[in-house]
Amino acid sequence: MSTPKYRLVYFDVRALGEPIRWLFNYAGVEFVDERIPWDYPTWFAKTKQNYFSTVGQVPVLYEDGKPELGQSQAISRYLAKQFNLTGDNIREDAKLDEIISQVFDLFIWWRMYLIFEKDPERKKANRMLVDGRLSAAYTTWNRVLVESQGPYILGNKLTHADFWLAHFVSVFDDPMEGDEPIMPPGYPRPNESDLYVGFSNGFPALKAHKERIHALPEIKAWIEKRHKTIA
Repeated sequence: MSTPKYRLVYFDVRALGEPIRWLFNYAGVEFVDERIPWDYPTWFAKTKQNYFSTVGQVPVLYEDGKPELGQSQAISRYLAKQFNLTGDNIREDAKLDEIISQVFDLFIWWRMYLIFEKDPERKKANRMLVDGRLSAAYTTWNRVLVESQGPYILGNKLTHADFWLAHFVSVFDDPMEGDEPIMPPGYPRPNESDLYVGFSNGFPALKAHKERIHALPEIKAWIEKRHKTIA
C-alpha cells in the first residue's frame, strides 16, 4: 500500500483543521491526519521545532516533492482548486473568500473574547459583543443562502466555503461532546456556557445548510469515525 502524498499537521481538535480534513474526505483523497497532542508542556519541546520552524504555526500541509504550506485558508483554497471545489470564475471565488474570512473572523472573536477571557465581569461584557457579531453574521449567511436559490453558497455548486460555514456553525451551535484537550495550568478551558447551542434555529436556511453538509455521505462517514473532541 502506497504512502499518501499529503500529510496534514494540526492539533488534536477540530477548529481550523477540520474544513481541510473534510476536503480530503469528500474528494476521496488519502492523507495522513497527524495530530499534535495537547499534552503541555511536553508538546512544545517535542514538536515546535518540527512544525513551526518555517511557517510559524499550524495547520501545515506537507505534500511529496513540494515545500510545506501553512495557513488554514491558503491550504483550503489550494486543495479546493485541485478537487474542483471552487467557483467557476474569479468573482465567485472572491465570494467564497468573503464567506470564509467572515467565518474565520467570527471564530477568532469568539475564541478571544469568550474562550480565553477568565475575568467573569469582562466575559459578561464580551458576551454582548460576540452576541451582536454572531447575530449579524448568521443573518448575512442566511440571506446569502436564500438568495443563492440552491442548497449551497453558490447555488447548486458545492465548494470548500460550504465546508467552512457548516463546520463552524456546528462549533458555535452544537453541544460539546468528546475528549477535552489537556490544558496547561491556568489555561482557559472551553466551557459549554460559551457556546450558542441551537442559535441557528432562528436562521432556517443556515441551519438547513449545516445539516445538508453534515449529511453528505463522505462527510457523515468522516464525522462518525473521527476522534471526538469538544472543539
